Amino acid sequence: MFTDMLKSYIPLPNVYNVQNSIQLMRDLSDIPFVPSPKIASLDISDMYTNIPTKDVINIISNLCETHNIDKALTKDILTVTRLIVTQNYFCFKGKTYVQKKFLAMGAPTSSIFSEIYLQFLENTKIYDILHKTRVEGDFR
Repeated sequence: MFTDMLKSYIPLPNVYNVQNSIQLMRDLSDIPFVPSPKIASLDISDMYTNIPTKDVINIISNLCETHNIDKALTKDILTVTRLIVTQNYFCFKGKTYVQKKFLAMGAPTSSIFSEIYLQFLENTKIYDILHKTRVEGDFR
């Protein structure tokens, strides 16, 4: 399956993922106590239908380069990815629809594509915000 191939060639770091409540408690216990700590849990509404497919393609391309994936294989991965995200068909109440933008609900690849996109955001944008906060000493 394509998703398994992506996972094998482009391993995701899962740095900010929490597997279960036990892991969360262990992770929280490792944080030094500061008065009035603030903790946030983020959830995404309508996630698949808000993941920009062009960004996903660019991120996968960059990840292939980062992981030194052979150029021919990279080209094949990107060709299949483009094919999948441009042929977003899904069924709802017995009718077939075309998802013209973003990822299709129920598509087997939408979960891996969204995970790739979200981990990119976590490891770039959110990392930058956390690093900036630590450097400036503002923990509010």
